[in-house]
Parts: sequence; structure tokens; C-alpha cells
Amino acid sequence: MTAKDCLKALLARTFSDYRVNWIYASVAGCEAAPLNDGLSLGPLTATQTQAILESSSHKFRNTLSFHKGGLAGFVLSDDKGPVCVAHFASPDQYRHNATWPIRANEVALVDIATDDRAKGKGYAPLTIRAATQAYREAGIERLIAFIWWSNKPSIRSFEKAGWVRIGLAIEVRTGKRWRSLRIPLPHRSAAAQVRAKHR
Repeated sequence: MTAKDCLKALLARTFSDYRVNWIYASVAGCEAAPLNDGLSLGPLTATQTQAILESSSHKFRNTLSFHKGGLAGFVLSDDKGPVCVAHFASPDQYRHNATWPIRANEVALVDIATDDRAKGKGYAPLTIRAATQAYREAGIERLIAFIWWSNKPSIRSFEKAGWVRIGLAIEVRTGKRWRSLRIPLPHRSAAAQVRAKHR
């Protein structure tokens, strides 16, 4: 049994339910690279919504539940259609303040999904970075996301997009009551992270 399995077993025996998430945030200075030929990014349209509904990927189709809930969607597309979609919540739409609160001039990236046919091509970090730049150009100060603590593919995508880890959120349920612990973490700038990786 791995250390991760032991921790899961301990939490499951101690609490009726739990959530452990890393908190990531965008930082200034991470400009999006120009998109390759054949790729485009923009707000989710009715035509793209229909194309996603026709995808063979259940997770990709299921991401439209956020669109139906009124959240803003950004879509990366190639010449065959949508390949990656991310949904964002404004402060009045955000329902996870117990996990990690956001300020008036922030938005939360609450879901991102890549179509099965496009996985492994780096489209998730490309979408995150390009959508982040679009929001910053629109006057948004910072974007945040919470990621399940052991979801390594998602963590890698956000770090490749230049986001940094700013906190840890632990939520446990005892009986019918949830209790939250939010731990801010020191973080380095994206430029410092890049320099460290190349040493």
C-alpha cells in the first residue's frame, strides 16, 4: 500500500467525507504564445456546443453542464472542431468560497476538459494560458483554480500554463457539518519557477 493509499484510508475512517485541494493562481508576466496554424480560441458558441455534444468523450460532453449553469466557456478548436474547453465563474457565480474565496476582481477556472481525440498534445495548458491572458486584458486581476491534491495531470497543466500554487484547502465532514481549513502557501513568481527548472 502506498503512502497515498494509507492517507486515503485514514481520512475515510476518520471522516464521513473529505476534500483536499491545492489552490493555484495566475500570475503576471505569463503571456500566451501565438497559437499554431489551425488552432483558435474564443468564447463558446452554439455551433461549438453542438460539436461537443456529438463528441465520443463522456467527460468532454459533460463539461457543458457548466455552460448550462451560465458559466463563461472558452474553447480551443482545430480544423475539426473543439479540442479543449474551460469554464470560468465570476464572484457572483462562484459557489466554493468555503474551499477558497475569490475577490471582486477575480474569476475561478472551475472546469477544463480535453476531447479524447486531442489528448497528449498540450492543449489544456495552452487553453489555460490563452484564456488567462484574455481575462487579464479584460481587466481581471487574477484567476484561481482548486485541484484535487493527487490529480497530477491537472497540476502539470496549470504549472505549464505558468500558474503557481498559493494554498492548500482541506475540508472534512463530521456528521452533517463541513469544516474547512485554508492554508496559504508562499510561492515564487512564474519567472523564478522557470529559472529554477533550467538550473
